[in-house]
This record gives sequence, structure tokens and C-alpha cells, in this order.
Amino acid sequence: MKLLAIILAFGLFQYVNKPMFLRSFDWLHDLQQSLKKWIENQYALIVTVVILPLLILSILMTHLFNFADNSIGYLLVHVAVLYYCLGPATIFEMIQKGQTKQHLGINEEEAPAEVVYKLTDAALHRWFAIFFWYVVFNVYGALAYRLLCHISQSEKSEVIKVKLQSVMKVIEFPVTIVMTLSLALASDFDQIWKHCKQYLTTETITGLNSQYMYKSMDFAVEQCEIEENDENKSQIIELTTYKVLKRMLVVWLVFSALMVIFSIG
Repeated sequence: MKLLAIILAFGLFQYVNKPMFLRSFDWLHDLQQSLKKWIENQYALIVTVVILPLLILSILMTHLFNFADNSIGYLLVHVAVLYYCLGPATIFEMIQKGQTKQHLGINEEEAPAEVVYKLTDAALHRWFAIFFWYVVFNVYGALAYRLLCHISQSEKSEVIKVKLQSVMKVIEFPVTIVMTLSLALASDFDQIWKHCKQYLTTETITGLNSQYMYKSMDFAVEQCEIEENDENKSQIIELTTYKVLKRMLVVWLVFSALMVIFSIG
């Protein structure tokens, strides 16, 4: 059922234009501002802001949406939560409108590798980490990750932002491992592994440095060739990266299926 929820939510996300009110996190900022009156410690405030929506979701799932695990109602609720967590916008929509560099904060003079890194990072935040933590901790994992991700990106205090980024690094590290495996299986496993292992050192692993994934992704994109119309040649890096990411997603769904099977077992 989880795998079906992932497929339906992603299909909905890709082909149905997400309304602006479902992309907005204004309610989260309003909640944070309201709680500031009672909670002065910034770290306690962030924890409360994340836990409170999860608590509300838990109450709703327990009392209002208390459907049987294999029911249509259960599936629809999970699809709805995942659909909300994905995004906020699709990567293809961003590329199609020629807004990749603008949205991801990439300067025109930056190397193509930076485009690959930023698009891979966007896919990590918008797709892969949400699916990973959904499989591990159900809808609560998906929502918790989305809230933490948004808060870490929108936090204005540099000190708190650095702390949040350290937390995100811990949360995202297991996701990058599975992403790299997906990349290897979706392309040339032997070549990706040879390229990847040169960045796998004791220092990078203990430091939770995901450089191995980004470097391997850049290598895979460089080796991948796609035919595009002349009008799309200016976005060849973006389109090739997106193609590789889609291949990874197919393999990722197989991983998700195996994780679900083993969790049941």
C-alpha cells in the first residue's frame, strides 16, 4: 500500500498543477510567530513547531481518518499527505520555464557541475528524502522531514541555520546512500562505483559528507547522452540531469518496495 501511495502521489504531483495554497508554508511561519510569545528558546521553539503539526496529524489519523491499513480511505489520506510534502514545485516545470538557475540560486558563470549538484539537491529535498522517511516512519516521517527542510531553508538566524543544517545532514545521509545505489543500478554500476569510492574515506563518512553522491551524479550526467531539439540545447545539462534523476527514481521505487516488504516481514 505504501508503494502504491508513493506512485500515486508522485504521479499527481507531476501531472496535476499544485495549487499555491498547498505550496505555501505561511501557516508554519504564523505558528512560529504565535509560539514565540511563550517559548523564548529558539531551539525549543523549532522542536515545538515541528512536533505540534505531527501531533495534530496523529490525532486526525487516530480519530478522524482511522481507516483499515488496506482500505481506499487509508490510501487516499496517505496520498494527500505525500502530495502536500512533495515539492513545492516540480523540477521539470522549473526546467521547462527556464527558471532553474533563478530558483536554485545558480550564477550564470558557474560551472555545469554546479547545476548538476543543485538539481540533485533539489531532487533529494523534493522527492527522495520524503519517500525514504515515509517508508521508515509513515506519513509522520514525510511531514517531519518536509517541515524541518523548510525551516532550515527559511531560517534567518545564521547561528540557528548552521545547527539546523547539521541536523539535516544527519537526516539526509542515509538517503544519499540509497540515492547513490540507485544511481549505480540505473547506469553503469562498475563505473559509478569506481568513481564513487575515491570519495569514500573515513573522514567523509564520519563527517557525514555526501560529496560521493554529488560527484558520482556529475560523472553519470557527463556520461549520459540525450537527443534534444536545438531550442533546448541551452538547457542540456538540466535536461540530462533530470533524465538521470528519473532513472534513479524508478530504481528507488524498487528499493521502496523491498523496504516495505522487509518491514512487513
